[in-house]
Amino acid sequence: MTKEDFFNQLNQLDLDAQEYLRLNSTIFKDFAIGLLTLDSPVILSFISLNDWSGLKDFSLSKISLIEQKLQTMETPQSEINAFVNRLYELKSGFQDFYDKPNTQETWETLKTTLETEMLNAGLTQEYINDFVYKFGNNGGIKVYNNRKIQYANILSLLNYSFERHLAIYMYHKSCIAFAEYNLIGNTTQPLTYNVSTKITSLLNSIKSRNNTIYENVKDENTSSIIIRTKSLELWVSSIIETDIIPILAYAHQERISDTATFTADGKRAMKAGVLLQNALFSLSACKWISWTSKWHKELEPVKELFSAAQTTINSPIQYSGDRVAINTFSSNPLVHDNKDVIINGVIQNLVARHISPTKVISTAEVINDNGNSVKITLPYIKLDSCGLVNGSYVEISGKFLIANPEAANQPAISIDRLAIKELAKTNWTGWLRYQLRTIYEPIAHNLAVSFSLGLGNDGGINPIKYDTTYSKPTIFSINQKIF
Repeated sequence: MTKEDFFNQLNQLDLDAQEYLRLNSTIFKDFAIGLLTLDSPVILSFISLNDWSGLKDFSLSKISLIEQKLQTMETPQSEINAFVNRLYELKSGFQDFYDKPNTQETWETLKTTLETEMLNAGLTQEYINDFVYKFGNNGGIKVYNNRKIQYANILSLLNYSFERHLAIYMYHKSCIAFAEYNLIGNTTQPLTYNVSTKITSLLNSIKSRNNTIYENVKDENTSSIIIRTKSLELWVSSIIETDIIPILAYAHQERISDTATFTADGKRAMKAGVLLQNALFSLSACKWISWTSKWHKELEPVKELFSAAQTTINSPIQYSGDRVAINTFSSNPLVHDNKDVIINGVIQNLVARHISPTKVISTAEVINDNGNSVKITLPYIKLDSCGLVNGSYVEISGKFLIANPEAANQPAISIDRLAIKELAKTNWTGWLRYQLRTIYEPIAHNLAVSFSLGLGNDGGINPIKYDTTYSKPTIFSINQKIF
C-alpha cells in the first residue's frame, strides 16, 4: 500500500462512517428509549390476583417482541464491525505513513502558533506544554487507537440497549417460569425417576456445558462460542419447562406431605430452587457471551471477555464458614462468636423493620428439626425481596455475633453478601455475575443464601414482585449512554 492509497482509503472510511451515523443515529436511541415503557404494573396485577395463566401469556407475548428486537440489533453490530475491520486493515498504514507532527518540517511553525493562541486564551504554561507535547507525539498507532474511539462510542450505546433488553427478557423469562410453577405446584407430579438424582444430573449437565463454553472463550474460538451458547440456550429453555418446573412442584408437594422428612425433603426442595436459578442465569449468560463474542477482535468488550477467561479460574463460588449445628449457638455460643458459619434449617418469624426513613433491618429465625433456633439479620434489605420467606428451607452463610448490633445486641448471624466485584478478579463465575449484575442476578442482592422456592404471590416470585431480578443502572449512566 502506498501512502496515497492509505490516506485515500482512510478519508473514504471517514466519509462513510459519518454518513452511516447521520442516517442511523436515531435508530440507536430508539433501541434504548423504547424500554421506557415498563411492564411491571401489569405483572404486579397478575401476581396480586394469582392469575398465573394471564401472567404466562402476557410474558410470552413480551418475550416474542424482545427476541425480535435483539435479533434486529445484530444488523448494526455487524455494520459497526465492518467499519472497524476497514480501520483494522489500515492499521499498518498508520504506523508507516501517519507521521508524528513533531517529525515534520512545519512542526516548529505549528508549535509556535499553538503556544501563542493558547497563551492568548489564558491557559497556563503547564497545560500548554502538556498539550503541545501530546499533540506533537500523536502519530502512528496512537492515531489508530484514537480513531477506534468513535466506533467504541457507538458500540457503548448499542451494548447498553442490548443489555437493557436482555434484562427485561430475563424478567419475563422468570415470570413465565414462576407462572408455570404456580399452575402445577399444587398438583401431584407423576415423576417416575429418582428426583434427587435427576436434580444432581441436571446441575452437572449445566455445569459441564458451561465449562465447555468457558474453554471456548479461553481459546478465543468465536465460532464455537456462538454454536455452544446457542445450544445451551435452547436446551436450558427446554428443560425449564419439561423437567425443572415439574421437579420444583414435586419437591414442594413432597415437602408438605404427611410423610415428609424435615431435612431430606427440605434440602431437595432447596436444590430444586438452586437448579432453576442456575438454569436462568445460564440462559442470560449464554445470550450475553454470544453477543459480546461477535464484536470485532479490536474492540474492548470482546478483548475483556477473552482476557477474563484467561486470567480467572473456572470454579464454583463457595460460601465461607464452617457448617454448624443450630443447637450449638445456644449451648456453646462463645465457640462461634465473631466467626463465619454456615447453617441449614427453616425460616420462621421473618420481619422487616424500618428503624429510620432510610434504613430497614430484616430479622428471622432459622429452626432445625428439633425446634432449636438461631436468629439471622440483614440490614438495608428486605429479606423476602430475594424470594426467601417463612417456611423456606435455607442454607445461609454469615457471621455469628453474641451481641449483634443489628439484632438489638442479641445473638444473631449477619447474612453475608458475596463480594462479586472482588470475586470477578479471580473467578470466572464471579466475573460473569459481575458483568451481568444489571441483567439478571440468580439471587437478589448477591446474598450468600440458597433456599426452596415457595408457591403463591409471596414466595419464589418475590424478586419479580419487588423488581430485584437485576441491579438497576444509575440514572447518570443511563443518560450518558443514551444522550
